[in-house]
Amino acid sequence: MTTLDTLDEKLRFGRIQGLKIDVEGSELRVLRGGSRLIKTHKPVIVCEVVDRMLAEQNGSVEELLSFLDALGYKYEWLKGVYTPSILAYHGQGPKVDLKVETTIEPE
Repeated sequence: MTTLDTLDEKLRFGRIQGLKIDVEGSELRVLRGGSRLIKTHKPVIVCEVVDRMLAEQNGSVEELLSFLDALGYKYEWLKGVYTPSILAYHGQGPKVDLKVETTIEPE
């Protein structure tokens, strides 16, 4: 397993404008592993935030939101999505209109 920061060092991503994170409870680990990239590029982040899944990975919603807050991020809960998710942004917020579409697959 590798981190976003390590990948950025190796691949030199360039400017990162957005991150979409949905990793079944490991969202906080991904954010921590990309903290340098996030501090440098200040991307808009769309992140699934499910307390039960975070707890399975020894994290919590409060811990994830505190981590983003420490990086100077604000967040909004997304409406109309199947699983709890946030839109996190640095400063005044994204300068684009984001449309969220949800597809619910039959079981």
